[in-house]
Amino acid sequence: MPPIANTRMYEAGEQRRRLWNALAAHISNSSGVPLRVVEYAPPAPMTDLWNRPDKGLVQMCGRPFWLSDPQPGAVAAPVPDRPYCRDRPLYRTDMAVRRDDAAATLKDLFGRWIGWTAELRTIAVSDLAPMPPFVASSGVPQDELERLRQSAAQAHRTPDARRIMDDLGVRRFVRPEDEFYRTTERRSREAMAEGYAEPA
Repeated sequence: MPPIANTRMYEAGEQRRRLWNALAAHISNSSGVPLRVVEYAPPAPMTDLWNRPDKGLVQMCGRPFWLSDPQPGAVAAPVPDRPYCRDRPLYRTDMAVRRDDAAATLKDLFGRWIGWTAELRTIAVSDLAPMPPFVASSGVPQDELERLRQSAAQAHRTPDARRIMDDLGVRRFVRPEDEFYRTTERRSREAMAEGYAEPA
């Protein structure tokens, strides 16, 4: 049975889910590596998905990727089409609250729920961090891994994929070195020292 593709971590809404799935299908088709796009909706735990032995193109947080043994193969990471990324696979998070909320700092939000709403004001912006990579299980043959990498790296040059990537705000895909994600462990230690109980 073919390896799986899953983009749950990028799926903020039904339209984006469809777009990411279409992009995963394009990478599969152009690489000649068959992949099964599978749904894995909340509240199913992400760790179960990341521990599957049949990953072919699955987005994984940087810290679990770095700590995994055996480590999956990094296929590609998206480069967001944002000036602050400087054409690198980086992202940042804006921490926002309702305009009438009393919170003024990030620590004011400890112990509270996070959700989506309107009429927000930003109270903090995270440091830039490595974009979570798409990974393949260590058992995926090396030649298939390389074909997936090449397909992802060339996707922005294909008109159909380029249109999808424009809608998603993705400039291109790159293959970051595994060491790129070493910083996620340091950031986790720093976050725990600041009082976070379970950094991602």
